[in-house]
Amino acid sequence: MRTLRPEGQALLADPGWVPGAKLRAAFRRSGFAVTRDRRTVSWPPWRPTHRQDKIINIYTLRRTPQETD
Repeated sequence: MRTLRPEGQALLADPGWVPGAKLRAAFRRSGFAVTRDRRTVSWPPWRPTHRQDKIINIYTLRRTPQETD
């Protein structure tokens, strides 16, 4: 949160190691609005053969608007 400008956004790629709902809830508790996009990539990228398709989640984090008194 300290390094993200108020109008900025952060992107985070996750290969599914953490349950998505748990991760999104943690982001929201930290003050972020979060959206998720799913992408399919060939893994591992350094191998020319025997690659497998893997789904990764790309999370976009934005600061939530602060309420004013």
